[in-house]
Order: sequence, then C-alpha cells, then structure tokens
Amino acid sequence: NKLNNKELLLCLLTLQPPLRTSFYYSAKIIRQEKDNNKEDNYILLNYRHKKAYYIVNSDKVSNSKEYSNYKNSKIQIHNKELVKALLNKYKENPSIYIFGDTKKTNISILRWLEDITKIKGLNIDNMRSIYITWFYNKKITHEEKRKLALSMRHSILTLSLIHISEPTRR
Repeated sequence: NKLNNKELLLCLLTLQPPLRTSFYYSAKIIRQEKDNNKEDNYILLNYRHKKAYYIVNSDKVSNSKEYSNYKNSKIQIHNKELVKALLNKYKENPSIYIFGDTKKTNISILRWLEDITKIKGLNIDNMRSIYITWFYNKKITHEEKRKLALSMRHSILTLSLIHISEPTRR
C-alpha cells in the first residue's frame, strides 16, 4: 500500500506495459481530464471510479498518424493492484509529478531502476523488451499484439522485431 519511488517505478514497468523513459520523468498527476493541456504527459487518477490512465501527449511518436489523436494517447491502467497503489499514494501524499513535486531526471530514474533490481546497466528500453518477450511467450493473438503495441505506443512490426531479434537475452 505504501510504495517508495523505486518500488513504484518497478510496478509501473512490470504491472502495465511500459512506456518510454521520458514519460516517467515528465508525467504529472491530474484528477480531472479537463486538466489535460494536450502538451504535457499525465497520470489521470479517477478516485470515484477507482481507475487510472496514462495520458501521453509528448513522446517520440506523438506526431505520427497513429498516435496524433487523443484516443490513442489515453491508456487505461488495467492492473487493479497498480491502480490501487497509485490512488493510495497520491491520496496520502499529493504531488505534482509521479515521483514528487519536482521533475526527476532521466539519470535519477535509471539509477532507481538499477538500485531496485540490482542489475547494473538496466534501462527502460530493456524493460520494454523484457515485457514484450514475456507477453509474446503467452502465445497471443494478432489482436492482443495490436493492443499491446497501442499501449506501448509503437507498431506491431516493432514489437515483432524486438521479440524476434532478442529472444534469448532474457
């Protein structure tokens, strides 16, 4: 119920399809969809319905045809334990950003990931590849691959290439 920032980062990267590094150090917390300025990244916390969403307005694919519409920018967090942890964390200790009232750096995020996993050199891209490999090992359908690609904000082709090119590294 009470996660520190390192534990929260690990949960965000393993209990939900992980996004790119920039999301984690830039995302702000909002409680109403109307607070979305269409420029910043957010985690939308809906206490009334006990739901949470990523809203990705700014990443390397934001201007692509697939991801330039709002529909593909809002990603529901489906893991109930992660939603509960997020709701509890920000109810007890409201903050501007995911990890506090100041924006963290890429270096801080990567250091936390190394600290919590004890794996030197581990980064968010590795975690994304690991998640894809784990997901593909479940023998999923094409539709499930499409949904995973949308939730990670890249193409099915990219997912397949990552899975095919690095199947034994994990």
